[in-house]
Amino acid sequence: MYSSEVVLITGSSAGIGRATAHEFAKRGASIGLLARNIDALEGAKREVEALGGKAICCVCDVSEPAQIKQAADQVEAAFGPIDTWINNAMVSFLAPLKEVTEEEYRRVTDVCYHGQVYGTMEALRRMRRRNQGSIVLVGSALAYRGIPLQTAYCGAKHAIQGFYDSLRAELIHEGSNIKVTMVQLPGVNTTQFKLTRNKMPNKPRPMGAIYQPEEAARGIVYAADNDEREVLVGLPSYQTIWGNKLFPGIADEVLGNTAYKGQMTDEPESPSAPDYLFEPVPGDHGYKGGFGGKDSTMGPGFWSTLNKISGAVLAGGVVAAGAAVLLKLAGVGSGDDDEQEVYYADGDYTRYTQPQAAYIDHSVYPQQSAETRFGGYPAQQYGNYPTRDLSGIHGGAPQDFEYNNGSQPNGHHSTYPGEVALHQARRQDGTVVLDAID
Repeated sequence: MYSSEVVLITGSSAGIGRATAHEFAKRGASIGLLARNIDALEGAKREVEALGGKAICCVCDVSEPAQIKQAADQVEAAFGPIDTWINNAMVSFLAPLKEVTEEEYRRVTDVCYHGQVYGTMEALRRMRRRNQGSIVLVGSALAYRGIPLQTAYCGAKHAIQGFYDSLRAELIHEGSNIKVTMVQLPGVNTTQFKLTRNKMPNKPRPMGAIYQPEEAARGIVYAADNDEREVLVGLPSYQTIWGNKLFPGIADEVLGNTAYKGQMTDEPESPSAPDYLFEPVPGDHGYKGGFGGKDSTMGPGFWSTLNKISGAVLAGGVVAAGAAVLLKLAGVGSGDDDEQEVYYADGDYTRYTQPQAAYIDHSVYPQQSAETRFGGYPAQQYGNYPTRDLSGIHGGAPQDFEYNNGSQPNGHHSTYPGEVALHQARRQDGTVVLDAID
């Protein structure tokens, strides 16, 4: 049924995006993996292949519309027209507004809000040609209820909600067959909490009940497959949204008194800890964070979305209990801290079989400004290509890969497998192409 399904997922190198790629891979989808971290993208690609899918890695910053277009072009060149577009990429910080710079605030807004807008615009340009397709905007319960220390992230999620409402009305006016859905998520155990910029004294944690990425991924896949206006994953999403509708003043007071502590662990933060706000942190960090969480087939909130009659009854009970929920749980999620277990592994890889070498197309690297230089080469000619040892990728390059051992500009030479730099690889229309490697 899904043999020809083509899916593009932004922010797919870790967390919810990577778990979503796993879910689509299980049904044989061809997936465009978009993110900034090539090491993590390669890890996600290997997992997709092990689970039965195909993948192409595209290094892409979603705050740059030209990079989104370039990546989408490469995905469609490899697999055909995009059927489903998942807008998931995000960055954040944990800090009070008084300690945030304008540049930090703009960066979160550019990725979390503009990135979803640009992605949706690009998806629509392609899907309108066929008058079909599915677009999922990944939101949060925080799209309805902001919390302290995450002003930019919460503001972006609120903005996406307004953008989505307007867009959905426009598509109805057009009589479009393109589906657009927004998924609202609870706190999820992702690598976000390892890599977020943190100006607080202790390390960050998700607030309230913590769900595993697989739970969020199942909600996203369901949203992509069904013409739902909105999908709320997990009972905490219902509690947060409806509680805030009824008692926003109580939420203000409770969050002001409890949410600082509720977003920090007892472990001190290192002042030199790297973060992903402006640049990716090298290496594959997996897709799960360091916290236990729920990992059921369907959470209560997700179940009620699929079963609308029962869901309406449940929602009524949630509304009645909204004030108590906000008072107990600071308005974001439910659960008892005693129920949380520390989860140290970066990801549960035991369920995957050992992948076979599957050399599917190539990785794509975006162009950079003409002022930037890499190894003395003009960036507009060679782009932003890191120099890396390629010997570990799928066990090295395949035997029939032709390394360019002739003269390169400025006298550079390629050498042997494992010693080739990405800026020395084959080039195609200004874009580096590593056929049969990545």
